[in-house]
Amino acid sequence: MIFYEGKSLEDRQREERRKKDQELREKELREKEENKNTGERDHEIKGIREQYLGGGEKKRKIIKPSDKFAKLFQFDWEETDDTSRSDMNPLYNNRVKINALFGRGYIAGVDQKEQRKESSFLMSLSEKRLLEQQKMQDAMIEQQLSENQKRERTKALEQAKEEFRKKRLLEINSLDNVADSLMGKHWSDKALADMTDRDWRIFREDFDIRIQGGRATLPIRYWKEAEFPASVMKAIESAGYEKPSPIQRQAIPIGLSHRDIIGIAETGSGKTCAFVIPLVCYLQHLPVEFIDRCKDQGPLAVIMAPTRELALQIEEECIKLLRYTDFRTVSVVGGQSIEDQGFRLRRGVEVVIGTPGRMLDCIEHNYLVLNQCNYVVLDEVSVHIIPSMVTLQ
Repeated sequence: MIFYEGKSLEDRQREERRKKDQELREKELREKEENKNTGERDHEIKGIREQYLGGGEKKRKIIKPSDKFAKLFQFDWEETDDTSRSDMNPLYNNRVKINALFGRGYIAGVDQKEQRKESSFLMSLSEKRLLEQQKMQDAMIEQQLSENQKRERTKALEQAKEEFRKKRLLEINSLDNVADSLMGKHWSDKALADMTDRDWRIFREDFDIRIQGGRATLPIRYWKEAEFPASVMKAIESAGYEKPSPIQRQAIPIGLSHRDIIGIAETGSGKTCAFVIPLVCYLQHLPVEFIDRCKDQGPLAVIMAPTRELALQIEEECIKLLRYTDFRTVSVVGGQSIEDQGFRLRRGVEVVIGTPGRMLDCIEHNYLVLNQCNYVVLDEVSVHIIPSMVTLQ
């Protein structure tokens, strides 16, 4: 019962608030309508008064001073007059001129004729044309000269040229100018006596010859310049060796000078020939007594190789180069009868080619003695040196 009375009280309050809001809205609407009716009535009264009693006061028009005196002060300016220029302002007196395209172009909006008058390019072009015209006139004047004057001028020129030739020939014949002229030639076009240090350096660079460990003997350029014995030159020609290889060019002269050498080159570059030729030349310069004692005192030269196949190849090369001499050679390698090899050694040979193991066997069995061996070649030795390098001692 208490709950029902509380709810009816809220309904009565809500109803009262709604009635008050509605009354306020109605009041506002009435006021708006009254104001509207009042405005319309005033407007009607005003219209009736103007119609029957006369119009209202007219507004006075105010004229601006600029409009008032516009017709009195009229100025006719010329197009060439520039009222903005002031002689006191340096910006207007010293204007920077644009040189469009180095004088060949034009500035937009400016008269081209006036620009041509101030263009330095046109001045230089006109000067150039004047010079060309002057040259043409001079050429025409020269053409108009008489034949006698032309002959005199030609004769004078020929005499001057002849004097210059004579003077130049005298200079070339001097030793200094000859040396200067030879500097410009390649080493292949020079004689052996005319080769300089620079030419030898270029020669070694051309064949990629590098030296380490001392000052080397000069290399050989051609076989004919080596001055080998006749038997060696004949053997080289019969073997078909046209030109020496790089290792032969440098190693052979060093071997001929009786100096120790370590030579490194690629396979098939002619290393065997590089040490056999100096060996043959060495044997030919020895006294006859040394050769006659080979039977008792042993060989004069020994060539050692790591393998049997390589030793046999060296023997073939030695036979080619010893073909036109009386020197004998023998190979001492494994796989063959040591008795046969010992028999050949006891008969006497100048050059022995062999492998280390078999040679030790021959020495232990007294087949081989090395009492007078002064020339030793170690082929295919394992050394740690830069490739294509010749080391001297």
